Amino acid sequence: MRTSASLLSSDLNANPHPIEIVGSGEENEMNEQLKKRIAERAYELYEAAGRSSGHDQEHWLRAERETVQRITQIRESGSWIIINLDVPDVPAEGFKLLITEERAWVEVEAPMTHPEPSAGEKRKHLFYMAEWRAPIEPATASAYLKNGVVTLEVKLRANPAPAKTKPVPAQD
Repeated sequence: MRTSASLLSSDLNANPHPIEIVGSGEENEMNEQLKKRIAERAYELYEAAGRSSGHDQEHWLRAERETVQRITQIRESGSWIIINLDVPDVPAEGFKLLITEERAWVEVEAPMTHPEPSAGEKRKHLFYMAEWRAPIEPATASAYLKNGVVTLEVKLRANPAPAKTKPVPAQD
């Protein structure tokens, strides 16, 4: 006999769950959360280095690299760009996606895997970013979670036909 917990677990794995794509109005909030996490990590690096001054930029850049993971596996299929991001053990509600003409931002609020979270933290924030290789139409984006993989699809921007110009007659 399957319990309701096992039914729920199998449902989460078998059926795709839509992920909300936030509007550009939430871009500032996402940027603030990202800056906060980078600053926290840079401070941890500063403390780990014995609080020696003069390395703030080095700590910030390292914290930035550790906090934001670049999504490099981006594929095109016809007129669509598709990204698959493997993020197991996070429900669809744990994701925030922001799509702009230049890039996609994915914020993940994931359960802590470390047995003793620091400062009472029970969840951690992960950030992923993908830069588009070609112009896209943000309004066409859709995303879903299935089997621990987020799939994001967005349509490439249709290139307008080049303007036809009339030949200019030669002047003597």
